[in-house]
Amino acid sequence: MKKYTFILSLKELTDNYFDIERIHSYCKDCPNYGNLWSCPPFPFDVTVAFKGRTEMKVNAWVLDLKDLTDDQAAAKDLDAIYEMNYLVLEEEQNTPGSFAFYADSCVICGVDSCTRPLGKPCRHIDQMRYTLEAFGIDIAKMINEKLNIELKWSEGNRKYPDQIVRVNAIIK
Repeated sequence: MKKYTFILSLKELTDNYFDIERIHSYCKDCPNYGNLWSCPPFPFDVTVAFKGRTEMKVNAWVLDLKDLTDDQAAAKDLDAIYEMNYLVLEEEQNTPGSFAFYADSCVICGVDSCTRPLGKPCRHIDQMRYTLEAFGIDIAKMINEKLNIELKWSEGNRKYPDQIVRVNAIIK
């Protein structure tokens, strides 16, 4: 696994990688859309999270899944997501005024147990965080331009591509 970190000014982030209409149009095809508190649509303006903050620290982990079965790839991917999210949440807790973004949709309750479809508040609002994509950030473009890494998608019968890039961040 290769790990990368880079810093973006919030101006660069919003000028070059914020495209909420296009990114959310992709989200609409996902079964989590409107069914997880961490996924759009939201009853608030996501740009509020950017106000008063000046930079974003982005973490990207590149996982090699080429020689793994789908089950092995899923386990490796989930382990990376949990570790990344733990680390960024810990950094958020140690950095007053910061806000963390997770590397994947919220998995605390699981898709079948989230209270959003019931119209009830999130049970774990202290732990739930959003993804960059949920806030309209084009991570494919950002990772390509900043790290010269093209995101890959699964092909054929495989659930996972040969390589996956997980991205989380913290804004300060």
